[in-house]
Amino acid sequence: MARPTAFASLFGHSPFKPMQEHIGIVVECASEVPLLFEALCEGDQQKVATAKDRIFELEEKADGIKNQLRAHLPKSLLLPVDRRDLLEVLDLQDSIADSAQDAGINIKAVTPDYGAWNTALTTGTFDMTLNNWAGLSNTPWTLYNLLFVHPIMEIM
Repeated sequence: MARPTAFASLFGHSPFKPMQEHIGIVVECASEVPLLFEALCEGDQQKVATAKDRIFELEEKADGIKNQLRAHLPKSLLLPVDRRDLLEVLDLQDSIADSAQDAGINIKAVTPDYGAWNTALTTGTFDMTLNNWAGLSNTPWTLYNLLFVHPIMEIM
C-alpha cells in the first residue's frame, strides 16, 4: 500500500460524497411526510405508525452520517471549500430531516366527542385543534400551512 506523500497529506478526503449521501437520505425522509399526512387524513393508524417509523429510521441514519462526517471532516489546509461552510450546509440539510421527524412525533387522528371538544375549545384546555369553519382549505395540511406559514408571519 502506497503511503501518501507530505504534499498529498495536505489534501483531505473529499467530503462531498458523504454530503450527497446525507442529502439523499434527508430527501427520502422528507418525502415520507406527505405519506404520513395522507394516512392521518384516512384515519389509518397502522399506515401512520409505519410512515412515522420510517421517518424516524431515516432521520437516525442521516444523523449517523452527519456525526461521522463531522468527526472525520479533514482539518487540513487545502479543502475545496471552507470547513465552516460545509458544516453549515450539513446543519441545514439535517434540519430538514429533524423537521420531518418533528412532524411524526405523537401524531394520531382523533375525532373527539363534539360536546367535549367544544368545551375544551371554549375553556382553552386543548393541545391543538384545526377547524375549517370558514372553508379555507380541503385538507388539514393545507389548512395548517395556510394558518401557520402565512406571509404575514414574516411581518410578525
